[in-house]
Amino acid sequence: MTNRLPEDWTGDAAADVHAILGTVMAEAATFSSGLGIYYEVQENNMLSIEGSFCSGSGLLDVRPGKRAPDVTLLKPGTFDKTRLLVQTPNVSRFYVVILVGGACDAERAFFRKTEISSELERLQSADLLRYLTLLHEPVPNAYEMLKHGPLGRVFFDDTQQSAHKRYGVDTQQGVVVVIRPDGWVGTMAVLGAHAVAELEQYFGRIFLS
Repeated sequence: MTNRLPEDWTGDAAADVHAILGTVMAEAATFSSGLGIYYEVQENNMLSIEGSFCSGSGLLDVRPGKRAPDVTLLKPGTFDKTRLLVQTPNVSRFYVVILVGGACDAERAFFRKTEISSELERLQSADLLRYLTLLHEPVPNAYEMLKHGPLGRVFFDDTQQSAHKRYGVDTQQGVVVVIRPDGWVGTMAVLGAHAVAELEQYFGRIFLS
């Protein structure tokens, strides 16, 4: 901002000051905005629990304790654009976002298990929990892909599968992401029947302890 390179600058002495400033501001953006705040997973913190899914270890990785990235979603039928942030407002409610990818068999196993989970049904009935299903590509009818009615509202990823990529999801695997009421990730589980047990354990620690 002083139009001079920092005194301890070790890079190219002829570098464009404005370009360097832009890089520094971009790198510090998440810190400056507060969106980069990260809560370490700890045993006594029931809101952030490591699950069976890990998206990676880079600066842009998604994991429990970090803010859930906002991504573009497509609405069914019209394929109009919306945002994950719009569909998961902070209103004292947890959201279970199911990024199906191409793992439709795993999604069906997850669906069948949720149907017999009295714990998850109780939370859903109390409006403490809502589901969102995100398919990895736009299709005319979500039912034809899933072979059943989707859990919660259904949305589609774009043709580049940007949302799945942002969450580090292998489209052949699928993942279940719990978004806390404050917009941070609570836990992440590999999509499948076993993910229901992980959700029951996660919510059990919060609501039954």
